[in-house]
Amino acid sequence: MNSIGNSDIERLYVAEDGAGVLYANAVIQSSDARLKENILSLKHGLDFIMKLNPVSYLKMKLKDYLNPSSVTSKSMNYELGLLAQEVKEISEELDFDNRIVTIGEDGIHRMDYQKIMMPLIKATQEQQQIIESQQQMIEELKENLKRLEVLILEKN
Repeated sequence: MNSIGNSDIERLYVAEDGAGVLYANAVIQSSDARLKENILSLKHGLDFIMKLNPVSYLKMKLKDYLNPSSVTSKSMNYELGLLAQEVKEISEELDFDNRIVTIGEDGIHRMDYQKIMMPLIKATQEQQQIIESQQQMIEELKENLKRLEVLILEKN
């Protein structure tokens, strides 16, 4: 087994400005129930997800932002994502303590996109409940329509 560092490592930056790409077959985190206390069902799902604003943008390198020069960097990458400040604002508005957004010592807002997965799962579950409720209503309306048709036919 190959590894870098030990359990004391809290951050690993790939490239000097954190803009590097890390290739891996998987990112695995411990999730054993025995390691968890005070387990509560997630309250926020659809309400949180529907407020998010997915955007596309050109992103400059962090070092170009932190060390501006008179020469504008031509090295910008096209990306899809969210604006961390907006996600933070939405989280605060909903009183949703989720730690999706962190602010580094350098003042830069950073996103942990993996943490959005749980509200997405909750939102999907909420949508499924809505779909099932609407399907039941449709079936009831169909039955009522059939009864109404029978009554109309009987009167004629």
